Amino acid sequence: MTDFHSLYQSYAPQVQRFVLFLCGDASLADDITSDTFVRAWTARGKIREATVKAYLFTIARNLYRDSAFWSHDGAIWLTHFYHRWKARHVED
Repeated sequence: MTDFHSLYQSYAPQVQRFVLFLCGDASLADDITSDTFVRAWTARGKIREATVKAYLFTIARNLYRDSAFWSHDGAIWLTHFYHRWKARHVED
């Protein structure tokens, strides 16, 4: 997998399904999938073939988190994760 087209053809459907699972919105999943590959394309350094899927999924997850944080639902999302963190880290 040496060229970007092959990378996109191989992994775009998987990334899109992953993001759709996270957000439940097909349009947002398409946008995040596209942005994921733009980030991978413009990143410095060479993408290691052995870890490319994990690398793309990490970019996609981070883009989803960023979009959720800044969306109108961001306060709900942030509150949800704060309570999950608090339940794990704060003793009663």
